[in-house]
Amino acid sequence: MLVHQLGLLPGTADGSSRANSHIKLVTFASNNTEVFAKHTLTLNKLFAKHWGMEFLCFDQHTEAGRFDMEPADRRWNKVGLVLELLSADSPIVGKDEYLVWMDADLIVLEMNNLDFGAIIRAHPRAELIVSAEW
Repeated sequence: MLVHQLGLLPGTADGSSRANSHIKLVTFASNNTEVFAKHTLTLNKLFAKHWGMEFLCFDQHTEAGRFDMEPADRRWNKVGLVLELLSADSPIVGKDEYLVWMDADLIVLEMNNLDFGAIIRAHPRAELIVSAEW
């Protein structure tokens, strides 16, 4: 999981922790992950919707496929994709938005307990938050 602060956290009108439209949940799926990705991507899309986040899934067939650095081991495609999404001229992630990276094989079992908005608010000066394996 990777959270990158690109600007100041915009306030929410009602103070709701579920007003997370400034957060984009991003993943990369490939034919190496297709066996389980059809399940995990569906669950992660529901998780993003639950918290009001936008869900973006890239694969080797999208423009993000140019980051297909090592077709035999596509786990490393996240590096080029995240760098591109965080670039100053990215049309996908804006200045006042946050990027949360989730590997395609990760699912959140208890959707109510993982609030990325709360994590971001708890670290207002952080530019990068990285978790350990759970």
